This record gives sequence, C-alpha cells and structure tokens, in this order.
Amino acid sequence: MSIVTGTGNMTPESLAEGKTDRLWKPWEASDKLLPFLGVWESGVLNGTFRGLPVAQGMILEVYNDHPENPKINKPTVGMGHVVLDKDHLKVGDKVSVQKAMEFLKSDIKIVEDQVNKKIKVPLYQYEYDALVSIGINAGAYGGLTEISEIVNKGIYKDIPKIIKTYHAKVEGKLKRRTAEAKLFGEGIYDTDH
Repeated sequence: MSIVTGTGNMTPESLAEGKTDRLWKPWEASDKLLPFLGVWESGVLNGTFRGLPVAQGMILEVYNDHPENPKINKPTVGMGHVVLDKDHLKVGDKVSVQKAMEFLKSDIKIVEDQVNKKIKVPLYQYEYDALVSIGINAGAYGGLTEISEIVNKGIYKDIPKIIKTYHAKVEGKLKRRTAEAKLFGEGIYDTDH
C-alpha cells in the first residue's frame, strides 16, 4: 500500500494524505500487455494479418498501415512500429521475430518514459498498461498529453468513459478504446474484436 501526499484543492499550502493500493512510479509494462497489444496491433497472436505472417503478435513483413489514406499511410512492421529511415526497411522487406521484438521494446520504452514523466498520480498496473496501449496507438507525445491531464485529476472512475471516446471517432478506433477503457477500469485484458 502506498501513502500519497500532495497539494489539496483548497489552498496551495494545504496537503492531503491518504492510502492507496495503487502503485507509484517508475512503472513498467506488464507481461500481460504484450499479448493485448499484439492482438490489437496485428489482429492475431500467430497466423496471418492481411495475408502477412504474424508471430507473437508481430507482423514480420513491412506493410503500409493505411493504404486507403495516403495522408496517414506509413510503412509499418512488428507490433505497430512505424519504419524510420534508420531502420533501412521498405514495404515488402521481412524481419525476424527478434528484430520485431527489438522495435517493440524500443517503442514501448519511449511510451513508458512519457507515461512516467506525465502521470502524477498512483496507478494500478492495469491502469498503467492501458495508458501504454493508448500511447503505442495514439502516439507517445501528442497522443498521451490530453489523456495524461485527465488522469492527473485523479478521478479514476471517470477515466474509462473518457478513454472510450479518446481519438476513437477520428481514427476509427472505437473497439480498441473500449477495450482500453475496460482494461483501465476493470483490469480485464480483452482482445475480442
């Protein structure tokens, strides 16, 4: 159990102290998060997605993530890793599971650093995992800024309903946001879609 001390709402000098089962940082993504991300990013843990090979939730061939929309279309591989110039890959190139895992670890580290930097309230592990999933999908920098401000208000019961609509309409991600809301609110790693 953590003891949390912070500034109260009444005056800047006031302090509030309380006990919570939520954890304090630094947080790290749990082992449960990887299969959750794998299914949401790649459709399946093992098999094929859009005719491309998938292993451990990672697409092993570089593909265009939004071929129907050239404005947001980006070469992608692994578990949603946007291919960078330094990766020296192009659409159609194949990577090993090990290389895809390296990309994933690097991408998760960036998101974890941002969540640990931006969140100022304690979290359950599953709440943290939900925020990492949002960051992986919506972007570690801009994608986490607005949701972090909401989480930092500490009104945990309201956060799932906010997550459900967060970037959902614009990006067509309603089912994923609903699953992330369920994860944040109930600790259920649901990959049905």
